[in-house]
Amino acid sequence: MRPEERCAAERLKAFFETNGHIVSYKPGPDPHAPPDIVFRADEATWGVEHTQLFQYVEGGNGELSRLDVTKPLCDRLKEQLLQETKGERKSSWRFFLLGPLNPKQLRAIKQAAKWAILKDDPSYFEDFQTDEVKLKRVQDDACTIYVICGLSASSRIPGSNRLTADIQGEIDYTISRILRQKGLRLEALSGYDKRVLLIDSEYFFADPANVAQAIRSSAALSSGWNLIFLITYKSVTKVGGLDEKFS
Repeated sequence: MRPEERCAAERLKAFFETNGHIVSYKPGPDPHAPPDIVFRADEATWGVEHTQLFQYVEGGNGELSRLDVTKPLCDRLKEQLLQETKGERKSSWRFFLLGPLNPKQLRAIKQAAKWAILKDDPSYFEDFQTDEVKLKRVQDDACTIYVICGLSASSRIPGSNRLTADIQGEIDYTISRILRQKGLRLEALSGYDKRVLLIDSEYFFADPANVAQAIRSSAALSSGWNLIFLITYKSVTKVGGLDEKFS
């Protein structure tokens, strides 16, 4: 099992147990076919598909997850700047970027930031300073580089003109995407007393209410699941499925 699957399975197991079930779980029998996890709840066997809920943004040539946007900014750009200015930094610097940014933009931004850091002079970055791209010299003893990144206020939900600030619109898009993909795997899932979809949220603003609303609006896509659960940082909640009640 992947670490994120095991963590989600432990959360779901604890939830079942608080509802009075005697529960155990194990990996699915085939890592290349559904289900991801097999639960034994009392005398029933549940086939559980696990997925993660991310925020998505229009990337020009298609959709990008939030991690696709922020991870290159936070990790790769920081690592490159640290390496290329190693031993020559006289100050610390705080980098603030909002994406998505295309590779050409990133290369130009990185080069300008590199010269500003090497020369210890923010003016080398003046042509790039905006509300969404900022580089600032920081007076401390670390002589390091801090990177803060996120999505631009003008970024849009894939395939639409809606801004990613539209939380329900973003969740509707992501849930529809999940149900389409998992629906294909559902067709191959047989021999279980219940079919369960476990959605593990990696989007802070996804809560049980707005995820349940998104599932209801995609009812035709979710009709094969007995139960759909949402895991957030603070709860496990039934948010959809054929079974009206979980007991």
